[in-house]
Amino acid sequence: MIRLARDRTAVPPAFTGKGRVANEKKLCDQLPTSEFTFDDGVWKKAKAQLSAESRDKCAYCESPTKVVAHGDVEHFRPKSKYWWLAYCLDNYSYSCQVCNQVHKSDEFPVGKKKLAAPKQPVAGSLAPDPVDATAVADFATRCAAEKPKFLDPYAEEVESYFAWRADDVLKEVEMLPRAKSGAKRTRALATIDGLGLNREELRKVRYETFAPVALLASLHGKLGAADQATLLDALADLLDDAMPYAAMKRWFVREQWKLPVP
Repeated sequence: MIRLARDRTAVPPAFTGKGRVANEKKLCDQLPTSEFTFDDGVWKKAKAQLSAESRDKCAYCESPTKVVAHGDVEHFRPKSKYWWLAYCLDNYSYSCQVCNQVHKSDEFPVGKKKLAAPKQPVAGSLAPDPVDATAVADFATRCAAEKPKFLDPYAEEVESYFAWRADDVLKEVEMLPRAKSGAKRTRALATIDGLGLNREELRKVRYETFAPVALLASLHGKLGAADQATLLDALADLLDDAMPYAAMKRWFVREQWKLPVP
């Protein structure tokens, strides 16, 4: 899991201005129901942009999504519990179907009081306009006040929460909390468990990516200066945001093996 950033210059028209108001009207028109019918055609309009922001990888497990399956537009705060955020762009991420549907689903544990639904729901006021910096900042503050247990790659430096352990016998790489105690450890564990980030298939495929990086790294001390520089450049390419399992590889290269790769 790596830090992601929303491209506020490429917001789909459906989520700003009149488009946003029209979407929210679909929700307000159903009140006072507690059983909302959602239009998945709305969030599908965000899918291409979310995929680009996530480099065509799952925002959570960093697996490529376009090779074997289409990714999902995932509601970080589940629409079943936060109906007014069903069409909120700032509540979306790009996720693989396993993280989203099999594991996270409608779960969203919080440590403090859950965000309350608007007392007077009016179309245009349910969620922030993604190009309104003040509204977005206010929304982020209110979301953080919930003290969510799951980490949001759009909101936090998520890499700082995790460490990794390779098993050369089982040929697996396990995701671990970096902190030994405290809130950071609790949230890391909640995210790992809640999103299934140590499922067997994922541990195995991580190792397949880890092994060649480990081999390259093992050669560093055996080379002359010029070849070392070439090797470090090659490693830097493998740590790029666009590469699968970038957070894992960065941790081993920079933290475990202490190689000078930016």
